[in-house]
Amino acid sequence: MQYVVDNVTMVRALFDRAEAIGPTAVADLRSSLFGSAISGSRHGTPGQPFPEDVRLKTKSEEALARLPKGSPVAEFYEALAQNAAQDIQRKKEDDDALIQEHE
Repeated sequence: MQYVVDNVTMVRALFDRAEAIGPTAVADLRSSLFGSAISGSRHGTPGQPFPEDVRLKTKSEEALARLPKGSPVAEFYEALAQNAAQDIQRKKEDDDALIQEHE
């Protein structure tokens, strides 16, 4: 995850190169980078979102604000932010269910 959110300029350059090659290259790049960004273990405190998800969402939104709207690289960071937001919500729902289960 860290590479993708800490190196937005490089990721943008990769997408620019992939666009020059064609839509299949863009799709393949997006898939590979997305998988690397969301993989890995997460650690946290019950009742709190995973810090990794919060960081991914925040950093993706920051990147998105600096990118050309509608570009493949902007769509990539938008998808990352949305995925992280869904993971944050899912964690909250899972934690709430566990609390209710043990009451």
